[in-house]
Amino acid sequence: MKTYLISFNLSSLTVLLNREKFFTTLKSFGYWAQINENVWLVKTNYSSLNIVTMLKTLYNYQDNVFVIEVTKDWSAFGFNPETVNWMKSMI
Repeated sequence: MKTYLISFNLSSLTVLLNREKFFTTLKSFGYWAQINENVWLVKTNYSSLNIVTMLKTLYNYQDNVFVIEVTKDWSAFGFNPETVNWMKSMI
């Protein structure tokens, strides 16, 4: 399994129509942590392209989504201990 950072910006239309579906889909990828309002980490067997393709059905042309694999070399500041512990164990 790989860990990916998923960053997104959703338009008000997408938030209105598909917000819950979008978050349910993110959670369905595997282990997950929401580290900021629009930034999630997921540990999954899916590829970055698979993730974008699945999310693409839920957003419109005004939205954007960025997915990148996270490596062991990371650092963080200001997050709650639960999130940091998740990152330590999943990345």
